[in-house]
Amino acid sequence: MTTTLNGGILYATATAVAIARGVRVTLDSNGLISAAGAGVLGIGVTAQEIEASGRGAVHLWNKEGSLEGVGASGITFAPGDTIYTAAAGEFTNVASASNIPVGIGRTTTASTGLVSFFAPNFPNVSGTAASITVDAANGTGSSVITGQVKNAAGANLTGTFVFRVWFSTAALGAPNDFGTLTATNANTVILKEDTDDALVHGVRTHTDGTYSLTMTGAAATIHVNVEINGLVATDSAVIS
Repeated sequence: MTTTLNGGILYATATAVAIARGVRVTLDSNGLISAAGAGVLGIGVTAQEIEASGRGAVHLWNKEGSLEGVGASGITFAPGDTIYTAAAGEFTNVASASNIPVGIGRTTTASTGLVSFFAPNFPNVSGTAASITVDAANGTGSSVITGQVKNAAGANLTGTFVFRVWFSTAALGAPNDFGTLTATNANTVILKEDTDDALVHGVRTHTDGTYSLTMTGAAATIHVNVEINGLVATDSAVIS
């Protein structure tokens, strides 16, 4: 059984495993809390040590102010560090494909200490919050444009995504038609073109989060701009 009180505090019962103070915890189907894994966000951070099957306080993510969590062994934190989830409910400043960003470091903390951090705009930080890359290659008569959807930590995301792309004479400029845009292979699908060969409202990636497009046209310098979740990447190439 769990009881939510005012001020972003949850009083909850632990499973049969004791939990240290400052550990990120998750809530199971029985309403019990336990240490969360590296790729599991959890509901918040323990405010105290909680005995096995005992009850204790959890600072929920929507708590005002800063939070304190257990730093992973050997990690030293500094103000401004991006703080990520780590194994066993701990925290790290090392990005990886499984670590989820949860906040910004507040103080300098030596290894094995409690790291203090802010969790700004918490609902917007997620392991699946997508960013995107673009790589436009020089070519004769055409340019092949490739890229990868990534998470907030910069690690490749596996899955099918939809993004927007447009071509311009300058980086992030107005859409311009340089020729004919096609999907390089069947793994990338052009869903809808708003402006023929200049602005594509929807491109579907391969299931591994990659994409590949080809712009065929006359000699020109093209700028390729791609957007996903409001984040934009741009690159240029020369078609000779």
